[in-house]
Amino acid sequence: MTLLLLGLVGFALSAPADSAILIGAFLALVGIGGSIATPSLASVVLAFAPAGQAGIASAVANTFRQVGGAFVVAVFGVLVSHGPGFINGLQMGAGIAAVLALVAVVLSLTLPGPVSRP
Repeated sequence: MTLLLLGLVGFALSAPADSAILIGAFLALVGIGGSIATPSLASVVLAFAPAGQAGIASAVANTFRQVGGAFVVAVFGVLVSHGPGFINGLQMGAGIAAVLALVAVVLSLTLPGPVSRP
């Protein structure tokens, strides 16, 4: 999540620079961070689910991930297209995403350890 956060902050700050290499590097960080965070999320969900309901917990987490992704694309699409300009909307969307990623990082630090099973 930290890589995702760093990528989003860098992307939000570098968008007006109009450097394809810089923006691409930050987008790569976002992609790598998201790819690392997704399996970790699945293992956290399964660690806290009762053994007999692991399949249901996994399905619910995957459903929320899919619906959340579609919702985020729609909301940030509106921000980009209806803002004061494309770059400003892009910065606002990346800034909001960075704040949400920061909240997720802070909340992840408060999670208790895994539940031991007999």
